[in-house]
Amino acid sequence: SYNAFMTKAGKEYAKRFLLRRKALYILDESQHIKTPGAKRTKSIVASGNYAAYKRICTGTMDDESPFDAYSQLKFLDPKFWQREGLGSAAAFRSYFGKYYTRAQATIDNGYDPGYDVLAGYQHLDVLGKLINTIGDRLTKEEAKINLPPQLYSKRYFDLPPKHRRAYDELDT
Repeated sequence: SYNAFMTKAGKEYAKRFLLRRKALYILDESQHIKTPGAKRTKSIVASGNYAAYKRICTGTMDDESPFDAYSQLKFLDPKFWQREGLGSAAAFRSYFGKYYTRAQATIDNGYDPGYDVLAGYQHLDVLGKLINTIGDRLTKEEAKINLPPQLYSKRYFDLPPKHRRAYDELDT
């Protein structure tokens, strides 16, 4: 599990396993390593160095933020971003993100956030091309998977009075 990499025993076990075998190392739901500075992400990316073959699988590669791609592709190829001139997560964010400066954010929002603020993304076409050099995307339509339509239902419940008061207080 991803959380096993938070323990010394888990990291050592994974390393021993990968060194003893010519293993195919697959990260399913690889968006769990989207944060480059997280200890878990660093451990898992480093453990990839011991695998003969690596793959990532995710249904949400860049649904939330294109920044999520950095660690996932670094797991697949530790030198991938260096070859593209984006050797650090900061360089990656700087290239693919557009930022308000701290001063501009203060003027626009009326308070000083203490840092530059992400305003949006840029060069996403470049990111898409880079991802295509190292991976493939297969949609359920392309795979001709006949899934039933998604069903959505609403569930209603009553909050206990204490929780209702807290919720109403937050809602105002």
